[in-house]
Amino acid sequence: MLETPQPDSDGPPKPPFAPNRRRKPWWLWLLVHPSWRIAALVLAFALVGAIAGVALERYSTIHIPRWGKEQSLVFNLDVPYGSVNLLGGSSPNDVATVETLAEDADTHNFQWSYSLRNKTVGVLHIGIGTDEGMNGVPPIAMNYANSGFSLASSPLPQSDMGSTRNEGFFYGQLPPIPGTYGFVVCIPGRSVSTDAGNLVETPFPAGTEIFLNRTLPIDLSANLGFGQSKLDLSGLPLMSAAIETGASQAFIFCNSENPEPLRTCSIRAGMGPCTFLGISNLNAYHFTFHGAVGSYHLGFEGKLLHNLDASVELGVGFCTISIPPTACRVQIFYDEGFLSSYSFSGLARQHDGYATSPGFNYSNSPILTLHLSSTAGRISVEYH
Repeated sequence: MLETPQPDSDGPPKPPFAPNRRRKPWWLWLLVHPSWRIAALVLAFALVGAIAGVALERYSTIHIPRWGKEQSLVFNLDVPYGSVNLLGGSSPNDVATVETLAEDADTHNFQWSYSLRNKTVGVLHIGIGTDEGMNGVPPIAMNYANSGFSLASSPLPQSDMGSTRNEGFFYGQLPPIPGTYGFVVCIPGRSVSTDAGNLVETPFPAGTEIFLNRTLPIDLSANLGFGQSKLDLSGLPLMSAAIETGASQAFIFCNSENPEPLRTCSIRAGMGPCTFLGISNLNAYHFTFHGAVGSYHLGFEGKLLHNLDASVELGVGFCTISIPPTACRVQIFYDEGFLSSYSFSGLARQHDGYATSPGFNYSNSPILTLHLSSTAGRISVEYH
């Protein structure tokens, strides 16, 4: 006959033959309890949201419409201070579409003007952080259409910002916007992958993004100062290009063939680092690069459609040049100075001041002719 367990002084009665069990620590209960798991998940999401909140930016959008008679476009970009991304757009009805941070709009950092020359050439000036580039035109007028905004990256309709016509000119400016704003999450850090497999990261999103019309042949000039700039020339119908990077960190690339023959492309780089990839895709006849005291990289990815004459002049900086054999055959003329330095990989030095790619005289491929000169810098060329 079983005895009924009797209570003891240490707690409630124990079942018969039940072994003594150790009580689990309180912190172990917190780890395994479902309610604590949910709380931890909520806390994690809150932490991520707080971090992402730092990168939550307010963007506004402006459309610069075509007048319908444009056959080509002259585009002047002036950015003495600030970050900008330039790329091709998707709207055939706009000369350009611009997305800019609200704080830039509030401080009148973004200005633009648009007019017609000879009734067929559109002339677009965009200034970021300066009034320069707006000289020689009447005072900028402004007028807003509405203040309803949607996500800047969404396909939903977005508000058109100020426009007015006056004596053949079309002016606009982004004033302080009343009402609500659209929001877009900008994760700090972006990456750009090129067809050559290059990966470039920019630590901060651009304050202004400019989307150019892809159907109008373009004469491009850009003056970039301090800040970070990314110019995506892929597929843009460029007839000429002149770019000055100053002290900015500039990344320029062309991943697809230019549908227009480009007469000349000129790059003047200052103290900041500058990278230009996909130069063979420019469909250019002349290419010039002037570097001062910075660190530069030029990549001739793509495939030449015709001969290209290119010159690279360097001050006291460092420049690397990469050329894939599939792009072209190469001949190089270089001036060796007392303080200058040149190195070649995959190329054969024929005599002093002249080098060629292997089998240069036995190929019918288009020729890239490089003219190299340096004051006290170092130029490295890789052909592989």
